[in-house]
Amino acid sequence: MRPVGSGVWQTPVDLSLAGGDATTPQLALDPQGNAVAVWSRSNGANLVVQGAVRAAAGGTWQAPVDISVAGEDAASPHIGVDPLGNAIAVWERFDGTNFIVQGAVRPAGSGIWQPPVNLSVAGKDARRARVALDPQGNAVAVWTRSNGANTISQSSVRTAATGAWQEPVDLSVAGGDAGESRVSVDPHGNAIAVWRRYNGTIDVVQGAVRSAGSGAWQAPVDLSATGSSAFGPEVALDPTGSAAAVWYAGRGADTIIQGTGYDTIGPLLGALSIPTAGTAGQPLSFSVSPFDVWSPLGITSWSFGDGAGANGPNVTHAYAAAGRYGVTLASADALGNTTSTSATIAIAKAPPLTPPLTLSASLTNKRFRVARKGTAISARKVPQGTTFRFTLSAAATLQIAITHSARGLRRGRRCLAPTAKLMHKHAKRCTARSPRAR
Repeated sequence: MRPVGSGVWQTPVDLSLAGGDATTPQLALDPQGNAVAVWSRSNGANLVVQGAVRAAAGGTWQAPVDISVAGEDAASPHIGVDPLGNAIAVWERFDGTNFIVQGAVRPAGSGIWQPPVNLSVAGKDARRARVALDPQGNAVAVWTRSNGANTISQSSVRTAATGAWQEPVDLSVAGGDAGESRVSVDPHGNAIAVWRRYNGTIDVVQGAVRSAGSGAWQAPVDLSATGSSAFGPEVALDPTGSAAAVWYAGRGADTIIQGTGYDTIGPLLGALSIPTAGTAGQPLSFSVSPFDVWSPLGITSWSFGDGAGANGPNVTHAYAAAGRYGVTLASADALGNTTSTSATIAIAKAPPLTPPLTLSASLTNKRFRVARKGTAISARKVPQGTTFRFTLSAAATLQIAITHSARGLRRGRRCLAPTAKLMHKHAKRCTARSPRAR
């Protein structure tokens, strides 16, 4: 064991008993850290499948127990565990005439292995079984079995509700030997099986999908290329039901590892931004950063709920009228898998427009004096004061400023009254303006 805290591998301990060869160990852990191991061991007369459990709380391996029934050889075990710690082991056992696939269940509650049951049909050899469990405890097992002419990949499903294994079904098509069957299950119970099959020319890796909803296996498809033989397939599913499969194949004088992906969902909608409110007539911004694990991106489309739409990850839209609108975003990948989401946006009425203010004005005297004492002698005959008349198109505050202008001479930045000294210097003329009344 290697505890996470220390990061150091512990001293190895014996799981099987001495006195008989033990081989082909397999191991599975649940999320709590409880471990279940199985292997094949000689008891002096036959090979039996044994198992041992290491409880996370105690940290020690329990004594091994026989899982298969003695009397005939049982070998090549495989183990699966669900998140609750329920375990299922499968293996191949000789029944005196042929090898058959058997399985046994170890409920986490009792901690005791139940008696084994046959999964494959007797009469022909069935070997190399594998099993996978979903979080609900449902199990899918696969193996290879002879049909008298060829070997084919088969499967059986055990539902946790009934505790019974269903009748086995063929996964591969007859007519060419199949082998090396593997299976994986996602958290929803969807399963993918892969295997190697001879197509008459080369060995190809094939795969089939089982939907948890329908409970039926789809027709197999070729995964590997047809240019060279492929062997040793493995498969794994992620929580969304997408999968990755790998195998090895020949390329010239070398052997290479190849892989492929199985895409079941649309893009992830990262950095999604949909406004919750806006104003009629005002543009709003909508954005998203779609990301797809396996496939190139397709079209990202927006529906704004008012009959208008747009394509692209970053768009703008202005609503013509107030109201509540349903905005829908749909992002697709190149395979047509689509992810959609919706939101509601509240649009308020636009504020009323303010008409432009107009002014018409007149005055009785365009030239007038403002006071008797401050007015030049030349302006004494000019009328004193004037009367302003004006009309506004809307209520407003109007300010009238009366400015006095006087001619002078410039000294620096200032405009001063003319003096002999400034005139002698030929100072530049200027006009000084100052407010007199408001």
